[in-house]
Amino acid sequence: MELADAMHLGNDDDHQHDPRTADQGIDDWSGVDDGIDFQDRAKNGSNKNDAASSDSSAMSTDESGYMYKHFSAFDTDQGVCLDGSVPVFWLREAVSSSSSDKWLVHLKGGGWCATEKECANWVKVNYQSGSGPQSGDEGYSTDGNEADLPNNITGVGIMSVDPSVNPEFFDWNTVYVWYCDGGSYMGDKDGTTTVGKETLYFRGKRVLEGVMKTLLYDFGMDTATEVVLTGSSAGGIATIQQCDNVGSLVESASSDVKFKCLADAGFFVNTTDFDGGVGTWTSQWETMVTTHGAVSSMADSCKREHSGHEWQCWFADVALPHVTHDTFLVQSVLDLWQLPYNFFSSELSDAKAGHDCLNNPLRLCTYATFAGIQNFREQLLIKLKSVASSCSKVSYFVDACFKHTQTDRNSIFMIPIVSDSTISMSVHRWLQGDAVRNLDEDPWPHQNQQCDWGPEWEQFLDSGSSSKLMMSTDDYMDLLDELAEGAVRP
Repeated sequence: MELADAMHLGNDDDHQHDPRTADQGIDDWSGVDDGIDFQDRAKNGSNKNDAASSDSSAMSTDESGYMYKHFSAFDTDQGVCLDGSVPVFWLREAVSSSSSDKWLVHLKGGGWCATEKECANWVKVNYQSGSGPQSGDEGYSTDGNEADLPNNITGVGIMSVDPSVNPEFFDWNTVYVWYCDGGSYMGDKDGTTTVGKETLYFRGKRVLEGVMKTLLYDFGMDTATEVVLTGSSAGGIATIQQCDNVGSLVESASSDVKFKCLADAGFFVNTTDFDGGVGTWTSQWETMVTTHGAVSSMADSCKREHSGHEWQCWFADVALPHVTHDTFLVQSVLDLWQLPYNFFSSELSDAKAGHDCLNNPLRLCTYATFAGIQNFREQLLIKLKSVASSCSKVSYFVDACFKHTQTDRNSIFMIPIVSDSTISMSVHRWLQGDAVRNLDEDPWPHQNQQCDWGPEWEQFLDSGSSSKLMMSTDDYMDLLDELAEGAVRP
């Protein structure tokens, strides 16, 4: 396995809070990447002249394609990682002088530790809890040993330096913030917590503030005319939650700046699960908010509206009506994290049946699991439409592809098309000031649907396209009939 592949499997651990209990089946099929190529630097040492990635489309032969590691220089009320270490980020300066005043800041995701015990385990095994050597489970070592975070990396998708992949942001100042707090950059507790031999710092909000102040006052962001805060998954919900906080910091330093937020796969919501009950992670998110002291990161107006249940402001659909800056959502209504780990998660029924359907949609779905997927899709659509009706500042690109994050890999960033528009095209219009709302409302699957499908879909793709689905919903139902009758064997 290439290191880049190992990395994306290791980083897509939003479904687990114990880094030693990964179920890679979903990840193998979903192809989720965290947008960064660490390739062989982790094994061979970090050097700014290192060779290019195994994914040549994501690389530049010019030095400007690399992003270099820096440490946060501002001690914002001790804004340190979960293990007390100094936060890090990687920065690639603008390629052209015309973009020297434009900044893209991307927040890495990577799940949550919900309880003090779980967070202590993250620290114990060096699992994205600090800026020091990382556990081999994180994918930065090819021999299973711990490895330092590399000095230089290369972005893909929305962080790519290749204009054919990333025409909007390829030449901007680009920042990739390392996720090291386990609480979506929202923790805000004074003091420390000791669990066994581990000392924990729940200060994710202060981590982000320190990184932003370092960029503003040490790297020239205070002269910016445009700043876009982005993030994927746990970093996506952080982008929603911290949009106004970060926006205020940026605007206080640069009065002429246009500040916006783009959240990828951050629309985490409180849906019922396959059995009609509370999803497994819904209750764990409530615990996570308490453990990290994350309520202080939430909008005061939201907390007043939900007095006594302030933690519910963590959900994206609850938080977004209180965000005052322009926000763009990139989201799938078939979110391949929420489906297996919060919807098909109940202990009351066989969650494996739902996971089998997601992993093998053409061979192992049943009427019940297919209906479950549609039920989840409809729940997410209802909440998205509710947000749209009450939030004029929210734009979105919403598809029906089996994906979790979509801006942090090249193919996923370019292929899905909704309303004759790609993600990149939609984002361009949004940055120009348009209200953009591209939404795929058709039942899944549907004919001419364009996605970066998994291998099992290839036989149903249009021969003239690498991504256009020929199958309609009726065709799929006929397939389920054949499966039920035993005409098609798994």
